[in-house]
Amino acid sequence: EIIQEYAKNDSRIQIVCHSKNLGTFEARKTGVIKASGDYSVFLDLDDELSFETLEVLVENIDENPDIIFFDIQINPKPKIFSSLPDELILKKDVGWSENCLRILKCKNLNKGTAGKAYNAMFFKKIYESFEIDTKEKIIFGEDKLLFLAALLLAKSALSIHGATYIYHKNITSITNVSSDDVVFNKIRQLTLVRKHMCILLSNSNNSLKEIIKDKILIKD
Repeated sequence: EIIQEYAKNDSRIQIVCHSKNLGTFEARKTGVIKASGDYSVFLDLDDELSFETLEVLVENIDENPDIIFFDIQINPKPKIFSSLPDELILKKDVGWSENCLRILKCKNLNKGTAGKAYNAMFFKKIYESFEIDTKEKIIFGEDKLLFLAALLLAKSALSIHGATYIYHKNITSITNVSSDDVVFNKIRQLTLVRKHMCILLSNSNNSLKEIIKDKILIKD
């Protein structure tokens, strides 16, 4: 109801709904296909973007990179300092391979969708690379699958500061709940995601795919 009220007063807001729950992967895929902007940013319902984030992103899209990495703030802040991610610094005067290695070597880098903006055409290309049936209903781990595909297909990336994705840790999310049923479902979902990761890797001719595999692929 809240978003519907906003949509009534702003023609830029489109509400897209599936007739039934197809899972997070299909929901995001539909959003990417329907979006008409030059770049796309995912925002989970319990997270937020700092006020200036979209403005800062717009100021940095002239070079048309496939991926823009920006800052992430975790709430509550991790108690262990070593669990905080390193600052990612990508260079404009080097090729994609070197910057890709910088991404992979970045300690505790978020491997999900947080803190990333994707070029719209590139994003659609990513989703076209998947061979996933809607009946599989992927709801967990799909963000890492997306990140793997992005690294395999990207040709350029940019890292910026001044834009912030604010991630709120939710103790009731599937990531943090540990009941027997949830654990079983996690294992089933991760097994499914790993299968599709392996398909992407086997179909890729990226020279860095073995390094990407070592860093990103969900282990058995």
